[in-house]
Amino acid sequence: MGTASSSNRLDGPEMACRTIEPAQQTAARIAGFTYLFTLATVVFAQFGIHDRLIVEGNAAETARNINKKDLVFLKDLLEAGRVVPVIDRRYPLSDAAEAFRYLEEGHAQGKVVVTVEHS
Repeated sequence: MGTASSSNRLDGPEMACRTIEPAQQTAARIAGFTYLFTLATVVFAQFGIHDRLIVEGNAAETARNINKKDLVFLKDLLEAGRVVPVIDRRYPLSDAAEAFRYLEEGHAQGKVVVTVEHS
């Protein structure tokens, strides 16, 4: 059987076993729940709301499909913190071209926001 070297590398069939602290267990449960809740929200948004509201190629019909009840529902979710937009990057309006270049690269992990400064 191998032994653990000074770099904590195991050289054989040995396995390092550690006890997970209660705080780590709680954090893992929260992370898992958050992941599942986010997944369910995305699925609901894609299939529940999208198919009912969006009319491909017809912005006017799409706008008519969005009613006050839907907007109030979304507002309540946002205010309760149950839907949190993920912002990847922010760009000032003067760098809008760079924001579009970043989007076109396809690496954005959230929304890319272009801000307009007040004078």
